[in-house]
Amino acid sequence: MERIESQAEAHAHDSRLSRRSAAVQAAFFLPYLRPGMRVIDVGCGPGTITLGLAEAVAPGEVVGVDIVEDRLHLARAAAEERALGNVRFEPGDIHHLPFRDGEFDAALVHGVLEHLPDPLAALGEVRRVLRPGAVVGVRSPEHTQAVVGPAAPWIEEWLTYFLRVGEADGESPQIGRSLRAIVRAAGFGRGVGTASVETYGRPDESRALAADLVQLLTAGRFGDPARAEVGAFIEAFRKWGEHPDAFWASTWCEVVGWVD
Repeated sequence: MERIESQAEAHAHDSRLSRRSAAVQAAFFLPYLRPGMRVIDVGCGPGTITLGLAEAVAPGEVVGVDIVEDRLHLARAAAEERALGNVRFEPGDIHHLPFRDGEFDAALVHGVLEHLPDPLAALGEVRRVLRPGAVVGVRSPEHTQAVVGPAAPWIEEWLTYFLRVGEADGESPQIGRSLRAIVRAAGFGRGVGTASVETYGRPDESRALAADLVQLLTAGRFGDPARAEVGAFIEAFRKWGEHPDAFWASTWCEVVGWVD
């Protein structure tokens, strides 16, 4: 099962998720969608990517699924605001999706597998709800391959610490490089792998990223914030977020596969 976030962690996570869009985060997947398709977005969060998928396949239907109910409330409100009638949001666990076999023409799994102890089993469940000929798009980060400036010793220390904590929690911070193998092992054929980079290079972007990470650290996601090591990271991120030259680039790996 996916690790359950604390309320403070979820708030920081939601702040970042709300800035996502299909045009950016699902750019690798959009070319394979067509009007009239039925699509499932697994781990949809607040629905900002899901709404873009709904626009791409209209009048087809998109169903967003997430294990966190509060995010679904945000998603439904956003869909109503944009007057999108071909999208709906339901609670659900990627390990036990509440749908029959072969219900969907396409599935997006964005930013999910890296949080799971058994990503292969989870992706196998996604395959179950796809019909023959359907397409899947999977995207996960390689967090430890970030490019961060200005260069400083604390950055490498943070990336190493991040990796250690994630793996101790049963997560896979370096799953991106293995996505093609996981997609193939889950029963999808013709896997096509690509990569993209998300950047935080404007003052508002670097401040927002720093604020999210500080909130995660103070919430205890990476250990007791009273510990000297964690406290040092909190202070480093606060200073980095305000630095006029702050820059962060995250590597994301992507795979498109088909149900043969």
